[in-house]
Amino acid sequence: MQPTVSTQALAPVFIRLARQYDIPMEEIFRGAGLDPYKVAQPDSYITQDDVIALFGSMHRLSGDPVFGLHVGEHLSYEELDIVGSLIATSQTGRDAIARFNEYKNLWLPFIDITIVEEAQDVARILFETDEIDTRRHVYFAEGMFAGVLTLAEWLMGRPLTVIEVRFRHAQPEYVEEYARVFDAPILFNQERDEIIVESDLLDVPLAGHFPVFHDNLIEMANSKLRQMPHHNVLVNKVEKFLDDNLGNAPASMEDAASKFNMSSRTLQRKLKKQDTSFAVLRDKVRQRKAIRYIQEGDLEMDQIADKLGFAETSSFYHAFKRWLGCSPGEYRKSIHPNAVS
Repeated sequence: MQPTVSTQALAPVFIRLARQYDIPMEEIFRGAGLDPYKVAQPDSYITQDDVIALFGSMHRLSGDPVFGLHVGEHLSYEELDIVGSLIATSQTGRDAIARFNEYKNLWLPFIDITIVEEAQDVARILFETDEIDTRRHVYFAEGMFAGVLTLAEWLMGRPLTVIEVRFRHAQPEYVEEYARVFDAPILFNQERDEIIVESDLLDVPLAGHFPVFHDNLIEMANSKLRQMPHHNVLVNKVEKFLDDNLGNAPASMEDAASKFNMSSRTLQRKLKKQDTSFAVLRDKVRQRKAIRYIQEGDLEMDQIADKLGFAETSSFYHAFKRWLGCSPGEYRKSIHPNAVS
């Protein structure tokens, strides 16, 4: 089951980016295959694939090849919702990272930040995510690194000296922007995404530390965690079933019902209580996966159609046109201008 994210928690980031790049918010969501009116609801949650698609949509619409670095270097703690406030009121940088990991489910649940202490007073800050391949989605690694540096310098009230920055992805054409943002040696094609700093920096007191307020924020954050919805467990299970089986194994409603030890009619009735249906969920999963496959750029359209469980490639073309208002070839061209449709 994919982790989900509250759209309300992510809204400040997308509002800022929409203003920064002068792009209508509705266009950002539609470009990711999401209904802007549904995601605007107070109780709306989206999956990790939706988040990837949203940042991919913004990357494409911005026309900015250095999108990830520019996103991160303008990040503010307010954009991280209550998690940002917990970070800003922590006692030290080490505590701030611990708070992020403890309450990340309230903002971005699929990112882990780990501190590895080494000899000679050196610490490695590792950014890990099993769900996102940062070698493909380069702007995630760029944004995380630049964002952490920006927040750290703001919290400490002074520039942060970085010993070295290591990325898993290949060196891009705009490497001079890395030198400007990080002002440190940059290595590419590394085993991990990590920043190397002096370990003493992690224990520097933060000016925003406010114990009473911080404790109150912890209570609020715990309350928010308890209030996160669990009513969509069946919906998530069906989506996971479709995600695993479309194009690989039988994936009909009867197959799903059998998987969950119920009749097709029972499954249909339970999904209806969730204001959805098997056909709607299948369409949603296909749309999400189609966008991701095209963004990654490795597959031909007939291969994508097959992986999505379409009997005919033409059916995939019709569905994609219905989802985004353009053909899959046109969408690929907008992301990869040199691609062949």
